[in-house]
Amino acid sequence: MNVCFCYTPFPYNQFMQSRSRTIVALFAVAALVGGVCFLTMRDNQVEQVVPQAAPLPTPTSQATLIKLKQLGARWKRNQHGQVNWLDLKHLPIADDDLVILQELPEVRFVHLRAIQRAKGNHFTNAGLRHLLCLKKLEALDLSANHHLTSECFETLKQLKGLKSLNLEYTSFAEADLPELCQLKSLEILHVPQLPLNGTTIGYFEQMPLRELWGISNRNSDYTFQFLPRLTHLEKLLFQADVYVKDTDLVYLRHLKKIKTLKVVLTKGFRDTSQLKQLQDLRELEYLSLGQKEVFVDSFDNSGLLALAKLPALKKIEAARVDDRYLEAISHCAQLTELDLTGYGNQITPEGLTCLKNMRSLKSIDLERPLARHKTFEALGQVPSLERIALSGWVWRYRGKSPPPVGNAPLFEMSSLKHLQQMPHLKELKLDYLDLTDEALKHIGECKTLEGLSLINSNITNAGLLQLRDLAHLKNLDLTGSKIDLEAAYQLHQFIPDCVIEDIWFAGGGKMPPFLTDLQEWKTFRRKLHYELD
Repeated sequence: MNVCFCYTPFPYNQFMQSRSRTIVALFAVAALVGGVCFLTMRDNQVEQVVPQAAPLPTPTSQATLIKLKQLGARWKRNQHGQVNWLDLKHLPIADDDLVILQELPEVRFVHLRAIQRAKGNHFTNAGLRHLLCLKKLEALDLSANHHLTSECFETLKQLKGLKSLNLEYTSFAEADLPELCQLKSLEILHVPQLPLNGTTIGYFEQMPLRELWGISNRNSDYTFQFLPRLTHLEKLLFQADVYVKDTDLVYLRHLKKIKTLKVVLTKGFRDTSQLKQLQDLRELEYLSLGQKEVFVDSFDNSGLLALAKLPALKKIEAARVDDRYLEAISHCAQLTELDLTGYGNQITPEGLTCLKNMRSLKSIDLERPLARHKTFEALGQVPSLERIALSGWVWRYRGKSPPPVGNAPLFEMSSLKHLQQMPHLKELKLDYLDLTDEALKHIGECKTLEGLSLINSNITNAGLLQLRDLAHLKNLDLTGSKIDLEAAYQLHQFIPDCVIEDIWFAGGGKMPPFLTDLQEWKTFRRKLHYELD
């Protein structure tokens, strides 16, 4: 029997190719589905991560501003149009008037100095309770409110965010310190003639005080012993502006953060040796030096020379200075400010030549008797100067000839040509110096000027336009001069960004006849009359 086997080959290759295509298709579908899921999940996550935009801060309403105007208040606003600085000083404020504070949640600074007690007006401790709604309040001025009682500290102690408090000329007393020291953020404190002793120091050191004003030092030796315990202290001012005696400086050596100090030299400017005690105060920035009228044969400037080693010292204010004393100060090459307007100064224009060694000096204050040709010649040798103030409305001199009277100038106007040697000069104050139009010609060449004060000068309308090229000028004070409003307007056309100050608006500020456009007049008036808001 013959059996036949019939063999039909299996299409393996075709099967595998078909299977591969199926697998690839499945992978493609899976990838597509996975991608869609991933994108969906990512969009959901993005929606969850990105928060909704915060609502824009709401500006102080116009209705509230009208109420403030009715009270006579002044204010400033932040970039969002919210009142954050409020000045109510010297106003006849009653307790109920302060209810308006509830509409000013962004206020950080409040000035309530010397609130008037007019007929029918009552400003008491009850009014202060309205301050509690100011959750961001940082600075409060209650000075010169004698009628406020100790009850007000029940309210003040609740202002936990308060950093600055002024209580000068109030009924604040030593017994109120336990309440006050609960302000754990207080950094600046003004008090009325309070002693520093074994009891009060314990309260003061519970606050992180950087500035302490008004401490009484009737017994200075006893007072200064406690100062090292105020480790945060940067500024210290005693009652009635009493200076620290140089013999007490030994107690201040441990106040490493002190930045401002006023010292009286007990042996006069002939002996400054005690100033060497300040060598450890590496953060000292401002030093005021007064002197007693003590005549000592020897001359010791070692203390002044030691000041040159204080890297942070930037300003010295000195009284009863003579040329020899000034020469010693000039060794402080790090100084940027020098104030020589103190009582009894005996500096000569020739003595100012030592300033040429002070290559960092940017600001100097001098008095009217020094308005001489050689003074400006000496200042011209200090090219770093940015500010010069030479004023003489009060003449404080002793043993000197009184200043000239009448129309005779103190110096030749051509002396001001030396100002052109100062390429960085920005501010110039030449008040009560009988300046003429010739002076304006030289001042007009100081192209870098931003501020200029010419109070009670003899300049004229015709000469004023010599300032027209001062393109950077931002403020010009012509108070007491004979400049007419029309001349000021003409200058304003050349320098539209300059605020020009005088007393033109004493008569009501009506639009002058030389202007016909009301809007132009309003714009010009705003440049003349500075408004806080």
